[in-house]
Amino acid sequence: MIGWLDKPGHRTAAFLAVLLAVAAGMDVWQSAARRAGGRSGFDSAVSAVSYPFARALLQSRAGIEKAWLSVALGHRLAEDNERLAARVGELEGVVVELAEASAGSEREAALLSAHESYSGSVCLAHVIAIGSGGWLSYILVDVGASDGVQQKDVAVTRDGLVGQVYAVTAQTARIVPLTDPASGIAVLLRRSRETGILKGLGSWRCEVRYLDPNAAVRPGDQVLTAGSGGVFPKGLRVGTVTAVTVDPNTPGKLATVEPAAELRKVEEILVLRTDG
Repeated sequence: MIGWLDKPGHRTAAFLAVLLAVAAGMDVWQSAARRAGGRSGFDSAVSAVSYPFARALLQSRAGIEKAWLSVALGHRLAEDNERLAARVGELEGVVVELAEASAGSEREAALLSAHESYSGSVCLAHVIAIGSGGWLSYILVDVGASDGVQQKDVAVTRDGLVGQVYAVTAQTARIVPLTDPASGIAVLLRRSRETGILKGLGSWRCEVRYLDPNAAVRPGDQVLTAGSGGVFPKGLRVGTVTAVTVDPNTPGKLATVEPAAELRKVEEILVLRTDG
């Protein structure tokens, strides 16, 4: 017992217990005296001496009760705040998901609308991977042979040409972008109707080669697919001329082109079915 009282917290608890016992005893004593019909002088003296202690004890008790209620209420409020914060986080996540779904639906609708004049069949695809190793690059989409996609089908966004399908599995298709060095597309300049061949340079860059030495070409000219060769439909937007130089390998001019589609950021693609 003595060892238990050596701890400060235990001594305080014991002191409060004694005070409570004394106060309860005095209360019983005074109640008995009142029932007996009066107060003795000793009773009055004890009451006078004990009153300050009893008052302090009652005040301490009130303070302890108030502190306990504050702690309990604070703990409850903290738990409520944690639950509310978690719920707010969940709702914010739902709002973000709904906003993303809505934005995706709007992009898909705009993509389909941009190519509604295409007479052949189309297949909406979502990009699941974009690979770039400098010179070699590709775009992987979530449609394949089971969706009717085949090699040489043309891939576009609402902004313009992406490239051509060159490998297909049952559920996926790999697209070679127009900036790949293996790509070669017959194009024309919208303003002057000059023609040339768009070649990829890798690293998402491309240029128009084999332009006539006297070709009317300048920065800002819009480049479109020429439609020759029977693969790429005529009139698809390809990009914009950013610079014109003399081709060091031919007598003609060379035009650097910025692709119309943001190939590194594309999310949805429309595959235009061809005859293969």
